[in-house]
Amino acid sequence: MTRRILFYVSAMFFSVEGFSQNPSKVGLKFSGYLQAQFISTQQNDKSHANEFMLRRGRLKADFFSLYKDSTPKVQFVFQMNATESGIEIKDLYATLFENKFKIFSLTAGLFVVPFGYEITYSSSSRESPERGRMAQQLIKGERDLGAMISLKKSPAISFEAGIFNGGNSSVLTEFDNYKDIIARVSTNHNFLKNRFSLNAGLSAFYGGFKQNTIYINRYTDNSLITDSSLNNIGKKLPRHYYAGDLQISYNWIAGKSEARAEYWFGTQSSNQSSFSTPYKLLNEPSFIRDFRGAIFYLLHKYKRHEFGIKYDFLDPNIKVKGASVRNAGDLKFSTFGVGYIYDINENAKVTAWYEMPKNETSNLNGFNSDLKDNVFTFRLQVKF
Repeated sequence: MTRRILFYVSAMFFSVEGFSQNPSKVGLKFSGYLQAQFISTQQNDKSHANEFMLRRGRLKADFFSLYKDSTPKVQFVFQMNATESGIEIKDLYATLFENKFKIFSLTAGLFVVPFGYEITYSSSSRESPERGRMAQQLIKGERDLGAMISLKKSPAISFEAGIFNGGNSSVLTEFDNYKDIIARVSTNHNFLKNRFSLNAGLSAFYGGFKQNTIYINRYTDNSLITDSSLNNIGKKLPRHYYAGDLQISYNWIAGKSEARAEYWFGTQSSNQSSFSTPYKLLNEPSFIRDFRGAIFYLLHKYKRHEFGIKYDFLDPNIKVKGASVRNAGDLKFSTFGVGYIYDINENAKVTAWYEMPKNETSNLNGFNSDLKDNVFTFRLQVKF
């Protein structure tokens, strides 16, 4: 599959030569960033795991063509990621723009799904080193293969809705013929001569994957019900997520202050030991859980200095608590983080961030107390 994709990319780049007679209406832009970091992770045995690593190494090619009035006609994007673990394709998509109403566009390929704010916010701009636990477990990699229609009526309102293969970004090919439908509507407003901004969004995710055994487990209040009907094989296990997000910022004499909040809730299907979205059909009993979670940021930037506080939590199973928790996949986690970002110049910045995760305690082996898993990250990012 990778060789096939790279062949298509080469074909698109060769087509740029055909537009060279009218260079004012086409363009090819290269961009990228590197995140090199040192992390120190606290361990249960009171030792530390210390290592240097390349968190992200992105290279992006963006080809675009314009109509005579300089409005966009077509865009083609290819982005790869290179680290010590290997090379992978992150984005490969094309967008077509209509020129009558100038509000619609169609995107097809591999790209970021339109759900929530944290998912769609670029890793090169995000203040904390990683996304919240919800995003990491429910929509791994933030991307999927599919097609999406976008509507943008001035900067005030945007709507995106797409259909995707579904599953886990580790395996992007379809494995059960079920599809995920994902949509987001957002609005942006500026006040007080653009010193105050208010942005908000609502998202919905309606998907799932094929049940491959007869055993389906569902939770009620502090109890587990197992359905072992032969009719269960082939059913669609639910992945239904809903989210609301809000971002407020204010520019004043002491700099820019910003607050963000995002809340997710819904139903997730997975296996017994994990809450994460599986990357293949489960040849074991499935577990359906009702979850909720949230992410909060408080940020302040003054000239080249920025300070941040972040709190996020994920309760993967709101029907069981404490001693009733039977599996590690049901444990609630919350994380408090503080950090400092310094902009060296317009292309480089350093981040120092300390996170303190806290897990729900239960009678499960290894979770009788809070794990010693605090993490310190020092990161250098260079962007062009």
